[in-house]
Formats: sequence, C-alpha cells, structure tokens
Amino acid sequence: MGLKENIYQAFTKSGGEFELKKDYGKLRGGDKVMIEADRGNTPNHTRVKTSEGGVLLMPDTNIKRNPMIEKIASGLEKAIEDFIVNQTFTVKKLSATAVGVQGTTAPTTATGANAGGPVASVVAPTAVTVPTLTVEVDETGGVANPKGSVESLTSEVGLDRNKINRDY
Repeated sequence: MGLKENIYQAFTKSGGEFELKKDYGKLRGGDKVMIEADRGNTPNHTRVKTSEGGVLLMPDTNIKRNPMIEKIASGLEKAIEDFIVNQTFTVKKLSATAVGVQGTTAPTTATGANAGGPVASVVAPTAVTVPTLTVEVDETGGVANPKGSVESLTSEVGLDRNKINRDY
C-alpha cells in the first residue's frame, strides 16, 4: 500500500458511511454500510455494520470508495510528501570504500644533457593504481578520520521527488 492508501484506510477505520457497489446477501447495491473500526483478520475484507445493526465481513471490492475520504487522503498524501521532500537531513554516520582504480599518467617531456647540449625526450606514460580509500563520517567524531564530524555536519541528504515510490 502507498501513503495515500494507508491514510484512506486510517480514515475508514474511524467510521463513516459507505455505499455498496453491488448486491451482497440481503443488502442491495447502493445500500449504505458503516465500516467497523476492527477491519477483521481476513485480508482484503472489511467488517461492516448494516443499517439493521448486523455485522458482516465483506470483500473490500464491494465497498464503494468514499469520495470525501479519497479527497482528504490525497491532500494529506501531498502535504506529507511536500514536507518530507523539502527537508534537508544531516548525515549522522556514513562509511564508504572506494576500491583501487587503475589509471595512467600522461606522457611528459624531460630535459637531459649530453655532449651536444640539452636534449628533450618524451617519457612514456606509466600505470598507476590509486589505493583503496575508506571514507567515514560521524557527527560524534567517533571515526578514524579527524574531520569526520565536520564533514558529517556539512553533508546533506534529501529525497528526489521524481524517485518516490508510491507503490510500496
């Protein structure tokens, strides 16, 4: 379920009238039922109270969604999403490792001397390996890196609105 569906379900548990989509037992499509706060233990089913006071366990698919609750759930979903996306978080603790990377140096020119005077020669590129690096930051300074707490407090983390998964 996504945030909107979680909000919708929370509102339906608080009560309210809902309309049936189709006939169900003695109830007819369009009849009104009340959602019980206890939704029951059967997945995809909801306990409903009929106008006669009886309680039924009904498939969720037979209960028409309440447009007012739908609107409130959508508004709250957007408000919560906007609030979280606009926050900047501080990195409290982070560990990362960069494994050694092969690379080459650029060709260079060296000047040397011989009997006829200075001579320029090209030095061939050489292979170099950048060693494995470990990066740690911790707001308490409890890492080997003495600047870890400073870097932790200057680092920022946020959410990308375009990468929010609404189908969790």
